[in-house]
Amino acid sequence: MRTKEEEEEEEEEEEEEEEEEEEEEEEEEEKKKKKKKKKKKKKKKKKKRKRRVGGGGEGEKDKSNMFVSALCQIEAESDQCPVVASESALRSTGTFRRGFEPRHRRPDLMESLKA
Repeated sequence: MRTKEEEEEEEEEEEEEEEEEEEEEEEEEEKKKKKKKKKKKKKKKKKKRKRRVGGGGEGEKDKSNMFVSALCQIEAESDQCPVVASESALRSTGTFRRGFEPRHRRPDLMESLKA
């Protein structure tokens, strides 16, 4: 027969073993959680697309056409025109029109400016 001391020792040993097993299981669970967290961190973030603001070139052309038509209107209303755009400037903006002559091609306008 076993003595009470031996039985107590065995029970203590069994309890210790159970505690150790529980601790090992907890450690394994923590490791799994850490691995999952690491996997989440490794995912790449999607880049946001940059959206272009404003319309295309049509709006700019409309504005410059309005500028040219305003100049033509000023010329028609008065004999003296303070500012007339040059042909090269109008061609560079793509707004050169037939019928719109710059200052150096209109002698009547130049004479009115000199007077």
